[in-house]
Amino acid sequence: MRIFALLLLPLSLVLQGCEQPTLTAEQKQQGYCRSVVNAAKNIMLDRQQGISLNQAREHALKVPDASTRAIILAFIDQAYAAPKQNDLTAQEQAMDDFAKGKYELCLQNSLSKKQL
Repeated sequence: MRIFALLLLPLSLVLQGCEQPTLTAEQKQQGYCRSVVNAAKNIMLDRQQGISLNQAREHALKVPDASTRAIILAFIDQAYAAPKQNDLTAQEQAMDDFAKGKYELCLQNSLSKKQL
């Protein structure tokens, strides 16, 4: 019985995906801004784990969207200007501190673009 339930789970997820309503522009922007926050955290995580600045920049240059690529490159420069922390707690704090305010800033930038 469990196997049958496990087989139905992927199908139900596919069907759920088909029934999702169309997102409003505001919902799309909020999703984009959440992605920006996640990118900031991941960039600082890479910094704290010792990924080189050159590796981070090379990866960012593969992002196809020019405006997103510019944001990511700016985040990389900011993150790599911060010191690398040695203990896990300090690394997690650095990630949280770096991501702080990025969501609000993203939303504000979006609003100011609409006003132009």
